[in-house]
Amino acid sequence: MRAVGFILVPAALAGAGAAMLHRNGTSAPIAATSPAGARAADTPLTVEPTVVGMNLGGLEYYAGEWAFNDIVQTSATINFIEPNGSWKDPIGRIQFDPTGHPIHIPKTTLLSVMLQSGTVRIQTGSFACTIADGWDVYAFGDWKTKGSGKHFTMIVDKPIPTAGITMKLTATKDDATLSPLSCVQQGVDTSTPFNPVFLAEKRPYKVLRFMDWMQTNNAPKRIWAERPTPASFTQGGPNGVSMEYMVALANTTQSDPWFNMPFDVDPGYYEKFATYVRDHLDPKLKAYVEFSNEVWNDAFQQGKTATERGRELYPNVDPAMANDFYYADRVRDVMSVWTRVFSGQPKRLVRVLANQTWPERADRALAHKDTWRSVDALAVAPYFSTDPYTLPGTGAVRVNALFARAPEIVGNAINQAVAAKKVAHKYNLPMVAYEAGPGFVGYQKEIGEDMLAANRDPRIYDMYMTYLKRWQKEVGGLIVLFTSVGTPGPGGQYGHREYTGQPLSDAPKARAVNDFMAQLKQ
Repeated sequence: MRAVGFILVPAALAGAGAAMLHRNGTSAPIAATSPAGARAADTPLTVEPTVVGMNLGGLEYYAGEWAFNDIVQTSATINFIEPNGSWKDPIGRIQFDPTGHPIHIPKTTLLSVMLQSGTVRIQTGSFACTIADGWDVYAFGDWKTKGSGKHFTMIVDKPIPTAGITMKLTATKDDATLSPLSCVQQGVDTSTPFNPVFLAEKRPYKVLRFMDWMQTNNAPKRIWAERPTPASFTQGGPNGVSMEYMVALANTTQSDPWFNMPFDVDPGYYEKFATYVRDHLDPKLKAYVEFSNEVWNDAFQQGKTATERGRELYPNVDPAMANDFYYADRVRDVMSVWTRVFSGQPKRLVRVLANQTWPERADRALAHKDTWRSVDALAVAPYFSTDPYTLPGTGAVRVNALFARAPEIVGNAINQAVAAKKVAHKYNLPMVAYEAGPGFVGYQKEIGEDMLAANRDPRIYDMYMTYLKRWQKEVGGLIVLFTSVGTPGPGGQYGHREYTGQPLSDAPKARAVNDFMAQLKQ
């Protein structure tokens, strides 16, 4: 999710004043008829046991999700340094091998490898680094070197960044390559590639959603031969994290993985991905599968493209309806591949159709050509939020006004979830949350700063606990929160922590979720 605007939900659905964090299309109401083979409309709703999952934070040089022991794998951005000292995009200036490692580099070429930067706290410690022969290394930013040559130590002892962590590299020979390049944290268990603190924070969650790890939003067409692998220069690149690492993480934490299949791919991509998951995921675990992310949301390129293609296929309907129909068509196609691959093992697969908490559109997508028969769950995103532009005052006055509305805000979110649950119930499907939690953001500097303050305010703990307990009592089932770690910024913050390892005493949202899971004995 990336919030792009606010739109009020009709009061009949969620109560006056409720706010959504996405820009939805509108549509005419759908008649409340039950499709053949679905559940009778008067069958009572069931509140299933609550299960908590989490979306993983994206791996970027400016983010605080420190997933790997090797910080180069977590994120590494290469720049070409011109003779005048300016940094440029390396594409077209140097060559790369299929795994993204620079190759055939002429002598005296200058490169930078940016590992961490920005305003977020940086990872401290000593890191054992290995670099290919033929490079001089210069420490730029908030770190220093010990030793030289192919093996040296990176020492980072300033958690609050001034210039971040960047290596400046000079090729000392012709035909230099930058493979290997790694910097592994010293004193940790290297039997797994994952940072032990990261693992400890993720183990309690029963489901891990990989939407940001797969760089799902606005992605170009994905080519199987160009996919990321464990041999890639970094997992923080534009192609995302390798499926091998995602499956390995799920197996390590014993969490069900949730994969977001790319919007456009080359032939065979979906089948090969599904086959790898079938053959390598622990058989005790289930794979959740979703086509892209928020295809209804035209803030994303996948949403725009779906509407354009839908209008070509269905020229006599409005844009929102065309989008829903095209999305449903694609869901059936993608899920047919996964169903075939997992033939004979249906309990290992959960096929998801996702929609925002907008019952008419979810109903329409499920009903279109009986798409509901091709999925196992309806997923929605019932954030608790409010339109910050309706809050009076500025600074502490605005933040206080937000928390004064807490009962209404939480109640609206639960009402939205129940409305979506009724749609799923109509089709004999469970309703789950693909994203959920606090959604306090703003896109003007002053409002954004106030929303960031609200996310850090100790009072959000009680508000969040109220939301989770009401979910448990009135909604039930899987709730996958967004997001594990997020970079604080002028628009607010979705992250439950601001960086991996942040103490719970400084992270009231994470503390609320951890305490709730402890009460669930999860």
